[in-house]
Amino acid sequence: MSKAISAKNKSGFINGILKKPIIESDPLYLPWIRCNDMVVSWILNSVAKNIGSSILYIDNAADMWKDLQDRFSQGNRPRIFQLRKAISSLKQDQKSVSDYYTDLKSYWDELANYRRNFSQCSIETLKFLEVIQQEEYVIQFLMGLSDSFNSIRSQILLLDPFPSINKVISLVLQEEKQREVILDTSVPSLESIAALTAKPTKTGNFASK
Repeated sequence: MSKAISAKNKSGFINGILKKPIIESDPLYLPWIRCNDMVVSWILNSVAKNIGSSILYIDNAADMWKDLQDRFSQGNRPRIFQLRKAISSLKQDQKSVSDYYTDLKSYWDELANYRRNFSQCSIETLKFLEVIQQEEYVIQFLMGLSDSFNSIRSQILLLDPFPSINKVISLVLQEEKQREVILDTSVPSLESIAALTAKPTKTGNFASK
């Protein structure tokens, strides 16, 4: 449901960022009411009838969303445990860096759906939390990375300021690409191998004895 609301560019109405204007004369007051009512309608239509009846009289989309989160978040803990365990045990093994990162990111994205709502925090606090989250992503990615990347892994861990996960992925992908180029130039082609191993043929006329 949260992804559907986000796709319609209305996430601000459930995370509390887009707050209701205080005075009715505010030019944004009526547009806010219309959008809020629309999001409330989406939420009510997406939940079971008995659940909908229990939140029917909550007229603020953010309050309605928080009520549902508070009520059902405890049931998510087993899944959160499974996701964190899967992340900690995921290894690159023989997969490419891109495939390994894709697997890891799928766990991160699902886990993000269960993350607590910090929209009421200050901008400075939100930025600080984002830095912490990025560092956690980088550490988790490096932990599962193949030991063949030990050198670049050590270099990344020493960087200051610590890079974002996107920057780290870019660095590791470059390293992987360079290795592929070196491997391609160091391994002789099948044609050259065939030429080197071919037996020389004797030519010319020999006088009979």
